Parts: sequence; structure tokens; C-alpha cells
Amino acid sequence: MTEFMLSVSHNLVMFTWYTAPLVSLGIHDQPLSEE
Repeated sequence: MTEFMLSVSHNLVMFTWYTAPLVSLGIHDQPLSEE
């Protein structure tokens, strides 16, 4: 169970690392305040 949790945590970290810049660029291109 511990190894599974570590795997999930690792996947979440990598997911955040890869998507955070893309999300930042998306928000920068289309500000949420505009909607």
C-alpha cells in the first residue's frame, strides 16, 4: 500500500510540474477576469 501511495504522489508531482507552466501560459493568454 505504501509503494502505491508513493507512486500516486510521484505521479501527482510530475503531473503538476508538467501542467503548471501550460496552465500559467493559458491564463496569461486568456485572463480569467475577461470571462
